[in-house]
Amino acid sequence: MYYGCCMTIKEENFLITLIKILIELWHLSIKKSNRYQSQSLKILQKISLNILTDTTKNLYKMFDWVNARYI
Repeated sequence: MYYGCCMTIKEENFLITLIKILIELWHLSIKKSNRYQSQSLKILQKISLNILTDTTKNLYKMFDWVNARYI
């Protein structure tokens, strides 16, 4: 029996796509900041990194809850 979270396939795909976009933006901001870094790139880097860390923390919590339901 599956007691997982109630996310649909569309929501999962959206979340995965959002994470991929944020990772690409973060990498782009790092690549562009080799010599000089504009204020907008600094902001983009901070925002994308903050969202990625928050999303990762929430995913770990969600999977901990799912694993706890299996036990």
